[in-house]
Amino acid sequence: AVTLAEAGTGSSPTASISTPFHALDSNERNVVYASTGKRHDAASSTVADITTEDLVIELVGKSTSAGATVFLDKNLGGTDGWRLSQNGSGPANLALRTGSVTTTISNSGSANAWFHYVAFVDRNEASVNGAIGYVNGTAGTGVDASARAGSLTNASALSVGAANAS
Repeated sequence: AVTLAEAGTGSSPTASISTPFHALDSNERNVVYASTGKRHDAASSTVADITTEDLVIELVGKSTSAGATVFLDKNLGGTDGWRLSQNGSGPANLALRTGSVTTTISNSGSANAWFHYVAFVDRNEASVNGAIGYVNGTAGTGVDASARAGSLTNASALSVGAANAS
């Protein structure tokens, strides 16, 4: 048998998961957001700000509806922002908005089932190779996201579980 022990010196690492990703009391855990209309809003308007960086977004989740469901929203309804949502055509879609124009990275697949979603966005690549989403390892259709190379930042809080403006 092998026994593993911590080696070296120094402080042990710490981790902190802030609201909205961490339910602070048991009443907020396992909430079915779509049926209750509840959501978490980040305490700071700078949480989830994306300026002009490239990005990767990953989500493991399940929607129990074949209709529209918002997972994460940084005020897509405004001039600039982003949203990860699901509609009837697939389990996850990432939308990027700059200058009041939206580019959506769509995917196909089963909407009412568990899924693993990963989107890769290279905002400098001016071709369909610039942004693509994968659902359970299957690639969706690539999108040219270079027109959304500006800042996605806004003054709204990040909302988890419903649209920011709802």
